[in-house]
Amino acid sequence: MTLFFFFFLDSDSAFACLMVSSPGVLAQENLPEDRFARGSSYIAASYIKFLESAGARVLWLCFAVSPAAAQSSRLFRNFPKDVLQSLANENITSNFHSWSLSMQNYSRNGKLKRFYKVLSTNSDGEKEFISTMEAYRYPFYAVQWHPEKSPFEWIDKPGMVHTAAAVRVSFYAGSFFVSEAMKSQHRFSNPAEEDRALIYNFSPVYRGSNAIFVQSYYFD
Repeated sequence: MTLFFFFFLDSDSAFACLMVSSPGVLAQENLPEDRFARGSSYIAASYIKFLESAGARVLWLCFAVSPAAAQSSRLFRNFPKDVLQSLANENITSNFHSWSLSMQNYSRNGKLKRFYKVLSTNSDGEKEFISTMEAYRYPFYAVQWHPEKSPFEWIDKPGMVHTAAAVRVSFYAGSFFVSEAMKSQHRFSNPAEEDRALIYNFSPVYRGSNAIFVQSYYFD
């Protein structure tokens, strides 16, 4: 089976898409401090909305821009020029991470260099880290920023940006992700099987306006 992966590189979040007629999101183990938790796993509702806003029906699965690189990349190729300029010149990406991959460590790893092309880097003021990559030959994409947060998460903390430019970046990232998933020829064997896998069978739980995820889906 062919897989399409789009990962948020974070210690507590993973995002992927199985190549089927509808994109899927990987559920994760509930966090110990989550007082709203039910069942054994969850998905942040903003991940679902991120894909739905690009025209997808979602399944749940249990388990500094470089201009040259952007123009030749699959991910950024169809972003409007003004959106790419906003990414390059404005602080509009949500970055909430403790770990990162530096350009130095990337350059030292021959296998990584041959597999992934660096599309963008960011800096926390002290260290430059890779923020977007895509595989040369496979539909694998990795971002160390959160394109889903600007339109759908509202916790009041530094780094949460809700400007029009940030929302447009989210829209074009989501549209690309869904367009890649739509290339798949994999289908469910029958409508009933597909219906059981749709996220519509579950209801998101409101966790409060100060939660890192305003809403989450939970699963047994």
